[in-house]
Amino acid sequence: MMHHIQSLLKLDRWFASTTLLAILYCFLFRPITAHHIWPHPRSVELVAQFAIIDPNDFSITSNLPHGCDVMDAAINRYRDRMFTQDCSKLDDRTAGRMLHSKKVNLDGNRDYVGPQRRLQITVAGACENYPYVNMNEEYEINVAHGKAAQISAKTVWGALRALDTFSQMLDNVGANQFRLPLGKISDAPRFSWRGLMLDSSRHFLSVRSLMQTLDSMELNKLNVLHWHVVDDQAFPFVSRSFPQLHLKGLLS
Repeated sequence: MMHHIQSLLKLDRWFASTTLLAILYCFLFRPITAHHIWPHPRSVELVAQFAIIDPNDFSITSNLPHGCDVMDAAINRYRDRMFTQDCSKLDDRTAGRMLHSKKVNLDGNRDYVGPQRRLQITVAGACENYPYVNMNEEYEINVAHGKAAQISAKTVWGALRALDTFSQMLDNVGANQFRLPLGKISDAPRFSWRGLMLDSSRHFLSVRSLMQTLDSMELNKLNVLHWHVVDDQAFPFVSRSFPQLHLKGLLS
């Protein structure tokens, strides 16, 4: 949950004045519990029992073949986001100043069930490279004692939404210790089109702010970027990655 708050605080220049407050929050305030997942899922059934994840002894695997770029990239992104232990996402100068310097002894905690070492992602459909209107984003997360944590989804897009929710379930309680509550979460979006518009044709936006906005959209489960790139009858924007944009959209 911490990195979602951090992403929102860096959306635009207007938020620059809040950076100091955000850093103080990062260092002094207790992490938000798993019951504050955003957006709130359709069904949340979490219990007091919990497992502990050590980032150095934890793997994320998928049933999709290696080479599914969307899934491979998402796993790498969320491994970095899940296990942030400082405030460097807000301010690079705080890198290495850990929120916790010592491990917590959990031997006497009756709710502690042991370590969790694996997250298994199971996607019923094939790998897909590009999102589309009315894509299925439904998912389910199951965390049970003595078993690998499970993400189940019909499409890769549902798996991406589940990874975001799973990352919010984690609570950094000690050095290399992340609390993961046991239970089940089921979710699907209420609206298939959840968008944000940026107008860089009239307002200068740096590449960094654009990339931060994309990250923040993913962290808040938005799926449509409406980018007003140019303000002209023609479309004088040449994209090397998507050449059809200017080849077929030259005149509007």
